Amino acid sequence: MTSDSTSKTTASGGWIRRWIRRAFVFGLFATAAGVVVGAIGFKSLEARLPDVFSFAAYKDLAVENSRVYAAGGELIARFGGELRTVVPMARIPATVRFAVVCAEDAAFYHHPGLDLLGIARALWVDIIEGRYAQGASTITQQFAKTRFLSSEKKVIRKLKELVLARKLEQKVSKDDILVMYMNEIYFGDGRYGVEEASRYFFGKPVSEVNVAEAALLAAVVNSPARFSPYRHPERALERRRYVLLQMQRRGYISEADAARGNAHPLPTKAHEDRVIRAPWVVAAVRREVLQRVGNRALRSEGLRIEVAMDITAQRAAEAAVAAGLRRLDAHYKTREPLRRYQTAQAMDEAGKQLARRRKGKPARVGRPIHGIVRSFDVDAKTYVIDLGGERGTLHRDTLARFVDDQGAPPSFRRGDLIRVSILSRDATGGSVLSPELGPQAALVAIEPKTRLVRALVGGDDANLHPFHRALMARRQPGSTFKTFVYGAAIEAGMATPDTRVTDEKRTYTSHGRPWTPRNYKGSWDGKAHSLRDALARSINSIAVEIAQRVGPEKVAEFARRAGILSPLRADLPLALGASGVTPIELTNAYATLAADGLYGEPVLLTRIIDRHGKERFRAATTLTRVMPAKVAHALSDMLGEVVRRGSARGAHVGRPVAGKTGTTNRARDAWFVGFSPRLASAVWVGWDDRLPMAKGSGGKLALPIWADFMRAALDRVPVLPLPRLPHVLGTPRAPPIPLDDDPEAGAANLTDELADKLEADLQEVLP
Repeated sequence: MTSDSTSKTTASGGWIRRWIRRAFVFGLFATAAGVVVGAIGFKSLEARLPDVFSFAAYKDLAVENSRVYAAGGELIARFGGELRTVVPMARIPATVRFAVVCAEDAAFYHHPGLDLLGIARALWVDIIEGRYAQGASTITQQFAKTRFLSSEKKVIRKLKELVLARKLEQKVSKDDILVMYMNEIYFGDGRYGVEEASRYFFGKPVSEVNVAEAALLAAVVNSPARFSPYRHPERALERRRYVLLQMQRRGYISEADAARGNAHPLPTKAHEDRVIRAPWVVAAVRREVLQRVGNRALRSEGLRIEVAMDITAQRAAEAAVAAGLRRLDAHYKTREPLRRYQTAQAMDEAGKQLARRRKGKPARVGRPIHGIVRSFDVDAKTYVIDLGGERGTLHRDTLARFVDDQGAPPSFRRGDLIRVSILSRDATGGSVLSPELGPQAALVAIEPKTRLVRALVGGDDANLHPFHRALMARRQPGSTFKTFVYGAAIEAGMATPDTRVTDEKRTYTSHGRPWTPRNYKGSWDGKAHSLRDALARSINSIAVEIAQRVGPEKVAEFARRAGILSPLRADLPLALGASGVTPIELTNAYATLAADGLYGEPVLLTRIIDRHGKERFRAATTLTRVMPAKVAHALSDMLGEVVRRGSARGAHVGRPVAGKTGTTNRARDAWFVGFSPRLASAVWVGWDDRLPMAKGSGGKLALPIWADFMRAALDRVPVLPLPRLPHVLGTPRAPPIPLDDDPEAGAANLTDELADKLEADLQEVLP
C-alpha cells in the first residue's frame, strides 16, 4: 500500500470517528433536551388536568339520577339521563371485583397504572394504520378516560390519559380506583355502574349476584352492544366462558365453580324498575324540586324525593277521570268531525278562512284550533292537517282516548274539519299535533288535617296535553263560591244557616250597569228560604243579596283566608263565581272547612334527601286557624244538606260527605267540590278554550267523576261523621227538595256579555 493511500485511509477513518463523536454528543444533547422538554410538557399537562380524589369524593361528584317515591314508598319516577346508583366496595362481592379484573386488566394490582408493552404495541399499530386505531388501556386508564376526559381519538387526549392514570395511581389506592371504575362504567341501555347493571340484568342488587352473574357483568363491560345477553346471547355466553376461565386460572374460583357458572342460564328479559306512572304528580313535583335545588342536583345528585301522593287515591283519580271523559265523549259524540268539506275548492276556501282568522300569525302551541284533514299516510299512520297557512301531522295513536267499544280510534276522511292543537314544532317548521276532540277534566284530592295532596290529575294525557289544569287553570267556579258568601255572613254575625231571605227579583249596579241576577229557570218563586235551603237549591238571587248585605270585600277576604289565592274582584258577581280560581286552591279552601277552620298550604313534595342521607328539604304542615270552628261546622252542615237533599244528591258514596256543584254560563265550566272528614276533592270539567257544553252542569258532568273517585279512594278508610249543628240533630230528616232538573243546568248566573268581560279583565290562564 502506498503512502498516499495510507494517508487517505487514515484521514477517512479520522473523519468517521469525528462524525461518530459529534453524532453521539448531539444525541446526548437531543436526549437531554427531549427529557427536559418532556418533563416540562408532562408537568404542564398535569397542571391542566383535573384533581383526582378518593371514593368518598367521587360519590359526591358522580352523576347519579334522582328518584321520586310515593307516600307508601313506591317508586314513581327517575330524573336524570344516566341511570346510576353508586355503591361502596363493601356492597360489591369479591367475585364481581375478581371478574372485572380478570376480564379487563389481569395485572391491575401489579402495574403502576400503565401497560407499557401494550402502549408500545398500540402505538406501532397506530403508526402502521396512519391513524388512531388501537388503544391500550388499564383499568386505571379507562377510569381516567371515562371520568375526566372526552371520547375523542386524538394523540393529546391519549397523552392526557397516561398522565392522569399515573396521577391516579400516585394519589388513590388500587381499591378506590377499582370501586370508582365499577360505578362509572357503562353497561348498555342507559345503565351505568354494577348496581344498576345487576338490577337490569338480574332484578336484584349487585350484593346478591352469584359467580355466573358476576362473570356476565364483567363480560358485558368490554362492549355492551356486542355482548348484550338480550341481543347477542351466543356472544355473551362465549365472553362469559372466557371470564370464568380467567377467574379459574388465577385461582379466584374452582373448576367446579366455573362449570356451574357456564351451566347457569343467561337472563332473557330486562328487569326494569317497577315505576308506577303518575305523570301529573311527577310534572308538579319536578317543577317544585327544580325551584328548590336546581336542575343539576335533580338530574345528577342522586336525590331521594318523597311526595304525598297515595297510590290508591291516585289510581282512583286517574280511573275516574278517564271513565268520566269517556262518558262525555259518548254524550257529545266527539268522534265525529265538526263538518265535512266535499270538494277541493271548498277545502281550499276553508283553509284560507282559517288563515284569515289568525291574521297571518302562527298558531300558538297548546291552543285549540280548527284543522282540515287533507290526507292520511297509511305507512306512517298520520293525518296531514291543514291549519290555514301551515300544516301539521296528527298520529293515529294520539286518538286512543276516543276509541269505540271495539277499541278502534275514529277514522277521519279527507275534508273533515276537526279540532287540534300544536304539541311541538320541529326544526323545519313542521307541526306535531294533538287531538282536541273532547273536553278536559282535572281532579285534586287533599287530606284536610295534614294538607297532603293525595291525588292529582291535570287532564286526559300529560304527554299530549301537558298543561296542568289542576294547578294552573284559572276557571270561574260558579256556585261553588256561594259557600264563601254564606261563610262571610255567618262569621260577621249577620246570618245563620236558618236565616230566611226571600227569592225575589232585585236589580243591582255592577260595572256601571244595572244587573238583575236570575235563577236557573229565569224566574223567582217569591218565597222566603233559609240559607241552608238556598245553598241546597243553589238560588242565585239569595246568594247575591247576602253578598250585598255583608259586602263583596268581606266575601273576597273570607275566601282568601280559606285558601283562594287567585285575584278576586270584590264586586257582586263574585257571589256567583265570576273570578277565576284553580282547582287546587278551591279544593284547599274546602279542606279548610273540613279541618274545622284550620288553613294550611297544600303539600305535594314532603322531603328531599341527598345521597348521604342528609335532608335538603322537609315540608312544614302547620295549620293556622283562619275562621271560628263553629263557622266551619255551620258551612259543613249546610254543604252536607246539599248532598242529603239538594242539587248534589248524586254525591252519595256510602259515607257522610258534603259538597257543592258549580256551573258557569252555558256550562263553560262544570264543578263539584266536596269532602269527607278524611279527604277533600274537587273535579273540574270544561274545554280549554271555554266552549259551552250543551245542557251541561256540575251535577251532570263533574259530580259523577267525583263520586267514582271518592268511593274508590275511601274504600278501606273508616267512616267518620260530618259536623252537624246541635239544633238539627235528632230532628226528622227533611224531604228532598223537589227539583224539576239540576238547578244549574244551563244556568244563566251572569249575562254572557258580563261573563266574557270578566274573563277578559281577569286574564284567566289558558294553555
